[in-house]
Amino acid sequence: MELNLELCRELTEEPADFALVTLLSSDGSSPRGPGAKMLVTPDAIDATIGGGSLELKAMEWAREAIEKKRSARLDVDLTGKEKDSVDMACGGRVAILIQYVCGAAPESRALFGLLADCQKARRACLWLSAIEEKDGETRVWQAALPEGEALTGELPDWARPLPAEDEKSEYRLVECGAGRWLLAERVSGLVHLYLCGGGHVGLKTAELAEFCGMNVTVFEDRAEFVTEERFPHAERVITPDYQGIFEGIPMGRNDCIVILTRGHRYDTEVLRQAVRTKAGYVGMIGSKRKVAMAMDTLRQEGVPEETIAAIHSPIGLPIGAETPAEIAVCIIGEIIRETR
Repeated sequence: MELNLELCRELTEEPADFALVTLLSSDGSSPRGPGAKMLVTPDAIDATIGGGSLELKAMEWAREAIEKKRSARLDVDLTGKEKDSVDMACGGRVAILIQYVCGAAPESRALFGLLADCQKARRACLWLSAIEEKDGETRVWQAALPEGEALTGELPDWARPLPAEDEKSEYRLVECGAGRWLLAERVSGLVHLYLCGGGHVGLKTAELAEFCGMNVTVFEDRAEFVTEERFPHAERVITPDYQGIFEGIPMGRNDCIVILTRGHRYDTEVLRQAVRTKAGYVGMIGSKRKVAMAMDTLRQEGVPEETIAAIHSPIGLPIGAETPAEIAVCIIGEIIRETR
């Protein structure tokens, strides 16, 4: 989830009212797909639903919702053919939820505190919103369901039982009868990049990852290559031999291991550790010969063939990259594709 839920928690602690804008569904082309979300306050925004005229109108609607203290569900035309169309040439239609949040409400503080904690700790959690349109008004109930815990919040009877969980689905919108929907969004931590190697490619990869909103940890055996000046925003770990570097780190589908050390021996050592984690992405740089040697080593050590097949190596999208910056684009592009 792109939205930084810590900001929502901070607003409830001030307290200050805000609105959440969610792109519920789309028919035809639209700036972003269902599930895109942004936070709007009277003087700021966080995240985006795609920019352009649609986002500008959504900001107006959100600020109106804050002023009037009420939510709204809107069907928006993007074809330019209808009188009330938004000035965009996408050619589709979208449904948008403008959800007013009372920052001072105890239930808001409890809900967003829990959601922010789950996002920060990368704990699996479903964020549930029951939406009802009745007599020209839109009402929204909200709840959170952390994995293995009880439901926190309120849902109406018509929104139960909850839909079966789908681990691969970040976003689901379920119709629950005329004018009623249940929105289920998976709260997950930001993508965390574990970068093994702080050389030229590692440096550019970290910079691009941070630009894309990812968290970065850099492992490197050479102290002079993992200084604060080179990696000012990353967690830096000096490891003489790359032994046991992932021990004690809980990993999941948003954790990505990128192997770019200074030699084949270290690459293979990190790779044999990486395949024993639950990281959602494992990639290693190298020539076809080097990759083949590393994979043969894993086979000899009994690593299952399906695990080996899931390794991204040679790493990155095949765009003919040569410079460190170009290779970083390949790597981060592949990670974005795999973690969507």
